[in-house]
Amino acid sequence: MEMPSIYQGSEVRLLYQHGDPAVSLAFEEAIARCGIPTFRVWVTSKCVVVGRFQKAGEEVDSEYCSEREIPVLRRFTGGGAVVLDEGVTCLAFCLPLQKNPLDIFHALSECVGDAIGAEIDEKNNLFIEGKKVSGAAGCKKWGSLFHHLTLLVSCDMDLMRALTPGNSVQSGTRSTAHEVTNVGKNLKDILIRIARNVGNLLDAKVTPGKITQEERGLADYLLREKYMKPEWNLMGIDPVP
Repeated sequence: MEMPSIYQGSEVRLLYQHGDPAVSLAFEEAIARCGIPTFRVWVTSKCVVVGRFQKAGEEVDSEYCSEREIPVLRRFTGGGAVVLDEGVTCLAFCLPLQKNPLDIFHALSECVGDAIGAEIDEKNNLFIEGKKVSGAAGCKKWGSLFHHLTLLVSCDMDLMRALTPGNSVQSGTRSTAHEVTNVGKNLKDILIRIARNVGNLLDAKVTPGKITQEERGLADYLLREKYMKPEWNLMGIDPVP
């Protein structure tokens, strides 16, 4: 597709972060709310993250997670539940609001798919030899287009047992350890190729940057008022407008 330049003299900030799951999700939303053009790469410890509109009880084996002290959290975008650990790389893109957002989301996922030699479906899932290696979700809100993906690099597949698609007829996740696989490639090389592809797509420079004080303060607020609260994580009641 033909992609307009995001703004005159385009530059996309590259962030790499590693931290607590709730903190990481709070930063995702803070970045989307602030709207700085960003390519964020982040890794976190073991957790389950359900989609904005999912019922946690239908997606998560709560007993399995409780026994293993695996936190269950909720993100601000839709889509299915995922398991994360340090073998799963999370990729997020924040751009100014533009026309045809679904086309832009698809093009961004294609940037990742091209970097790992994967096929893409209509929902922006990526597959290698028929097995899923990445799922995606996105939204247009706060004047931003926000699109993020998980990338299975060296995930502990036993963690897939935390999800319950086989046990719940209502589940929207529908991924098991038999249906997913790890990329099994050098992550540094993958990220270099993704950054190059994104730069070419957006006609922009992808340049290492830093979190702003505004984003940090907002993330602290969202962590305290939202991502640490069970009414958000387990029931989907959003306390922050």
